Amino acid sequence: MKKRISYYVAALVGKAMIHGMHLMKRNATNLPGEVALQLCPSLLANFQMPKHVIVVTGTNGKTTVTNLIGNVLKKCGNDIITNAFGGNVDTGIASLLLANSKLNGTLTADTLLLEMDERSAQRILPYVKPDYLVCTNLQRDSMKRNAHVEFIFDFLNRNIPEKTVVISNADDLVSSQLVPENKHIYFGVALLDGEVPTNDSLVSDIVRTAEHGCNFLSGTIITSDRQLARTVASATQKQIFR
Repeated sequence: MKKRISYYVAALVGKAMIHGMHLMKRNATNLPGEVALQLCPSLLANFQMPKHVIVVTGTNGKTTVTNLIGNVLKKCGNDIITNAFGGNVDTGIASLLLANSKLNGTLTADTLLLEMDERSAQRILPYVKPDYLVCTNLQRDSMKRNAHVEFIFDFLNRNIPEKTVVISNADDLVSSQLVPENKHIYFGVALLDGEVPTNDSLVSDIVRTAEHGCNFLSGTIITSDRQLARTVASATQKQIFR
């Protein structure tokens, strides 16, 4: 893709800010990206993505899961770029990419691992198209900012690319419904020895019908087939990188 002058101006300014802030012992995790995106709103589209791109999102646990994946990939010998230090919105990710790329937008590692704020999906996923997207869960959180869980679900559902393999929580009936047309890998918590599955949850954001469709409702008593989800999870587990 031919790059506009605005990209090069934004990249030069952003890289200079990162260098200057590092000299002042600052992390430069947000401000350089914020300024660069103001100079070039399509900045993220100008980076050449590496061989593997993994995005981790969800209401809870995304930082922990990102760090776990990053540690495993490093142990396996993968050269990774990751925002484990924070900065999981578009400005933080722009700062990360500016700090780890050449001026032409080529990244300096073979794997990009990003923690992404779920509400930032529409500002990130159209440009950073992940090969794998891990969704830990989608739950009520930060009500003033995120409103209802259906609102956040829609942000993700509308912006996950068709090529992306979704790795989602089989025990969470909300996130497991994301982009059903995409390829899915599921994970879940196995039953303990002697544990009997129960359906005694009094509050849920979702109703799952016998046909495994769903409707979003608030404060509705549900009956969920968790064992079915675990069966699907077991049947679709596979290694990401061989």
